[in-house]
Amino acid sequence: MEIIPEFDGDPDELYEWMDQIQRFIAMGLNENNRLTQAIPFRFKDEAKQWWYQFSEAQRLRMSTDWQLLCNRLISFFWTPTWITEARNKALAAKYRDSGHYKETPVQFALRKKKLIDMVENWNDLTVIAEVARSAPTQWRTIVNHEEIADWATYVTRIKEQEDLLQDWPKHHSSGHVSSDTVREVMKAIKAERHKRHGHKANAHAVDSKGFKSKGKQSDKFKGYRRPFNPDDSNVTKHKKGTPKSRGMRGCIHCGSKMHYDKECKHNKSNANNVQVYFAGTTEEEQASFAEYEANAAEYESETKSETSDEEKDEDSSSDSSSESDF
Repeated sequence: MEIIPEFDGDPDELYEWMDQIQRFIAMGLNENNRLTQAIPFRFKDEAKQWWYQFSEAQRLRMSTDWQLLCNRLISFFWTPTWITEARNKALAAKYRDSGHYKETPVQFALRKKKLIDMVENWNDLTVIAEVARSAPTQWRTIVNHEEIADWATYVTRIKEQEDLLQDWPKHHSSGHVSSDTVREVMKAIKAERHKRHGHKANAHAVDSKGFKSKGKQSDKFKGYRRPFNPDDSNVTKHKKGTPKSRGMRGCIHCGSKMHYDKECKHNKSNANNVQVYFAGTTEEEQASFAEYEANAAEYESETKSETSDEEKDEDSSSDSSSESDF
C-alpha cells in the first residue's frame, strides 16, 4: 500500500496521481483488485471527506472498479471552472515563463504536454504543433516540427539540439519581459549569489522610502551605445530628486542623469532600439533594468496621486467658494 501516492483532493495533482496508479496497474500490480481496494486508505483531507460521503455499497463498488473510481474523482474535483482555467493555463504556457525561467527546452516541452494532457485528448501532431507555437520562434529554424509525426521523436530532437535552443531565454523575439518574469529573475539571482558566496546576496539595501539607502546603482549597460547626446536641460520634477542625486544610472536614451527614461524627449522614437538591445542581454542586466523601471513606475504613480489630490483640493475649494456666494 505504501507505493500508492496520497491524494488530498487538489485538482491540480489529480492527473499526476491517477497516472502513477495507472502505471502500477499496467505493471500487473492490481491482481484481484488488491491495489484498487487499498487506494481509499491513501485519501486524506478533502479527498477523504469526499470518499466517506458515499454509502458503504457505493464505496465497495468503486474499490473494485478503477475506471469507475477515476470517473467519480474527475466529475467531482474537476469542476467546469477548473477545466476552463486549466485549459487556458495549458495554452498560455510559454518557454521559461513565470516560475520556470531556468527550465531547459526538454523540461518546457514535457511541462507543456502534461498541462495539455490534463484537459485535452490531442494526438501527437496537435500537441507538437502547440508546443512549437508556444516556444521561441527561433526554435523552428533549428527543429522543424512539421517534419516530425510522433512525440518521442520530437522530444529526442529537442534534446539533441538543446544547447542551441536554450540560447533563446524568452518566448518572444520582441524583447518584451513580463513583470512576473522580472520578479522571478531578480529573486533567483539573489538566491544564486547567496548560495555561491555563502552570505547574503550582494543586493542594495532598501529604505522606508522605497529606494536604496546606501550604494549606487551601476550602469550595467555599457554595451548599449546611447544614440543621443545628454540633455541635462530636461530636469525631472520627481520630488525625490534626479537619478544623479539618487545614485541611479543615466537615461537609457541620452545618458543624462537629470531625468528618467520615460521623461526623455527621445523615449518614443528610441523605444524599439532599446527593446532590440535588451532582447540579447543577460538575466542580471534585465533584472537591473527592471529595478530602475520599478522606481520610475513609483515616481509615475506618485505623480498621478499628487495630481489627483490637487484636483480634489481644487474641487473642494471651488465648492467652498460656491457655498460662500450663497
